[in-house]
Amino acid sequence: MADPVASNEDDKQEENATKEVVVLPKPKKPAVLNGVSSQLDGELHYGVSVYVTSGAGLSTLSIPDVTGVANGKAPIFITKPVGVRGDKFKTFLDNKKITLPSEISRLLKTTKIGVSALYFTNNQYPLKEQPPGSGKKVPDKDKPAEKIGPVLMNFEIDFEEGLIGALTGDESFNDIFDIQGASLRIIRSSKEEFPLLQAYVNDLTS
Repeated sequence: MADPVASNEDDKQEENATKEVVVLPKPKKPAVLNGVSSQLDGELHYGVSVYVTSGAGLSTLSIPDVTGVANGKAPIFITKPVGVRGDKFKTFLDNKKITLPSEISRLLKTTKIGVSALYFTNNQYPLKEQPPGSGKKVPDKDKPAEKIGPVLMNFEIDFEEGLIGALTGDESFNDIFDIQGASLRIIRSSKEEFPLLQAYVNDLTS
């Protein structure tokens, strides 16, 4: 007959062993001061990070300084690749006054797009008082830009209806051959700003 005292001791040892293997991970330290080196001017600045989920996994849409986006002093960028619909991306480009050929616009309406890089900065324009006498300064886009805002967008594209058929509007090309995908890169940068884009790509792929 088993010794009940010995049995109880074995149960306690097994319970203690189970407790020892449960190790909680240390919480990550919040990066509350990332990207503030250019904002140390005594003014209020507001930074926003939005967590985005897609077929490509978790990413962050980061706006380090909301108040600096309109005048080209702050970028908008993603930290990891994301997936988007082609028709939604076309609307985004239209809103940013980036005009595409009609064939490319038609193609985007039938595609799924993986965004592997997105870094956008507005051009910096001279400021004007608007409305006059209000003391409020806004970018004067009727004048030439004083500084070119760097832009880098890179996309992996999946053609749902085939590339040739979508570009030509002739579906009979799909009976001959079908191109399944391609990549598209959009870049705008001066030589002086190009190292900034290089640093962004290095961080994105690290």
